[in-house]
Amino acid sequence: MRRLRTWLAVLTGKVTLALCLLLSRFRTGWGGTSLPGLAARKVDPSILGHLRSCCQQVVLITGTNGKTTTTALLAGLLRADREVEVVTNGEGANMLAGITTALLKTQPLLLARRGRQTGYCRRVAVLEVDEGSLEALSNEIGPVDVVLVTNLFRDQLDRYTEVAVLANHMARGLKAWPDAQLVLNADDPVVASFAVGRSRVVYYGVAGAAGGSGVAASGGEQEANDTVLCPHCQRPLSFTQRNYSHLGYYRCPGCGFARPPVQYEAERLKPTTAEAGTSFRLRLPGEREITLQAHLPGLYNVYNMTAALATAAELGLPLEGALPKRLARFAVPPGRAERFHWPAVGKEATLILVKNPAGLSQALRTVLAGGKGNTPPATLVLAINDLAADGRDVSWLWDVDFSALAVAGNTSVVCSGRRAGDLAVCLKYHGVAPERLRVLPDLEESVRVGLKGTGRHFAVLCTYTNLAAYRRILLRQGGISCETANRPPLPRAS
Repeated sequence: MRRLRTWLAVLTGKVTLALCLLLSRFRTGWGGTSLPGLAARKVDPSILGHLRSCCQQVVLITGTNGKTTTTALLAGLLRADREVEVVTNGEGANMLAGITTALLKTQPLLLARRGRQTGYCRRVAVLEVDEGSLEALSNEIGPVDVVLVTNLFRDQLDRYTEVAVLANHMARGLKAWPDAQLVLNADDPVVASFAVGRSRVVYYGVAGAAGGSGVAASGGEQEANDTVLCPHCQRPLSFTQRNYSHLGYYRCPGCGFARPPVQYEAERLKPTTAEAGTSFRLRLPGEREITLQAHLPGLYNVYNMTAALATAAELGLPLEGALPKRLARFAVPPGRAERFHWPAVGKEATLILVKNPAGLSQALRTVLAGGKGNTPPATLVLAINDLAADGRDVSWLWDVDFSALAVAGNTSVVCSGRRAGDLAVCLKYHGVAPERLRVLPDLEESVRVGLKGTGRHFAVLCTYTNLAAYRRILLRQGGISCETANRPPLPRAS
């Protein structure tokens, strides 16, 4: 009876997936990233445990910022090994239903647990996990091999509340996998504290990013710091260097808790001259090092790349081989610094997802930094929504560091989305001159302003439920994605 129920759940999920894919041909926005998993879970609530058993290794990637990009990077690196079949939720559907869907896609109806004849020696699941869902996932999926935690920032306060509360939930989830390898961001005090009581931990971080790198780093005192207290004794932490927000070199004067020794550390960061990207050197265990280059701009993407490379190394991939070249060819996921161009008119646009103070502060500093291959935008579109997937509470806007935007006098600003008016008020009080502001709630109109504006480059920074719409508008207006001209549209957010 148990086996029959699981088979019916897989069948239900696959039929639902087929229907979603059929509907997606008519551009309905039904991409089938979560609904098939939701349907399967209705039939068999414990199906995740079975689906996990069909994978030889499971890697979880969680945290506030950088999950989707890091997941895509790691999946791409693993695919360099032709003996590995990678299963991943690369579309960003990172809650339980989306994870179930990702595992369903490669699950045969015959329910063979292992050894399916695919031509691969092993199947590895690389799964992005919503940080608020980690504890629930730990009750269902069974053992995992590696857990990568990127960072923890305030995000969707109406859902997650404060960082300390979220960290407690995540710590309880991690206890379900005592033998898993943890890959932790040493520069984040809360993330580093997850190592307590664990025997298998490696750290990654970024050295010397706050000065002289040429890569936009901390905004200084105006940038909100989401963690200022020691996670162990609650005394104020002392920072000798901040890379951005609360990421950097820290020590607690009370209990001695400090940034741990780092096994994988990025250093010598600098923007590339050929295109909007970054080059850096990565120090590895055993006093080894490699030089890397990718067309991913910004300090936050150096963290993402370092995290993915550290995890790949812990999974046994040799980093000194062809992986650096594969990293250089990496195509970013939709909306994660995705670039579009209009060759006939010489226009370019950058589309970036933003969702919290730390992410928006870093995105602003990156797009406004300038330099060859990364021209400051003549028009900056900021689109803020307040739907459930964005977070209803938009008070986080007042914690964003808008100082770089306030002094970027040659960049005009278009406020768009459902909360365009609130955003405009916030920008005015943060020093952005009113004559530089336009309030256009309509997304399509905001793109038209960017296309008609002076200068060859404009940027769109938007919250989650605007992302798919903006991508469709940019493509409909004749834009060509520099990552791939044939990428399917994102499913429409509700």
